[in-house]
Amino acid sequence: MTVKEVVDRADRLRPNDVSAEEKLRWVADIESRIYEDIFLTHEHEGLTFTDIAAIKSDTDAELFLKTPFESIYILFLCSLIDFCHGEYDRFLNDTAAFEEEYGKFCRYWNAKHISVGRTRITG
Repeated sequence: MTVKEVVDRADRLRPNDVSAEEKLRWVADIESRIYEDIFLTHEHEGLTFTDIAAIKSDTDAELFLKTPFESIYILFLCSLIDFCHGEYDRFLNDTAAFEEEYGKFCRYWNAKHISVGRTRITG
């Protein structure tokens, strides 16, 4: 999924007056969190990560998460849009859904990739 696709989907779900620059910063923020929480802490042979700096200037940049976890980006943006518009109940619901999906992704990644701090045991 590209940065543009994420922003467009969030805008369709939550029509808003938040600047495009702010939404790009938010996408960079969540991508940075994924980089710090997941990519740096686990082995990832053969995988590359999104150029975080490019997110703010290249809306065609491909983001790291793929199906079925792409909704994490959408939920993150929708929650912040709701917060900016004072839609606090909606913000709390979006944040809870985001945290649930992010947790699922983290559990999946942990099950599929070895932590950098652990030694792989072979038979």
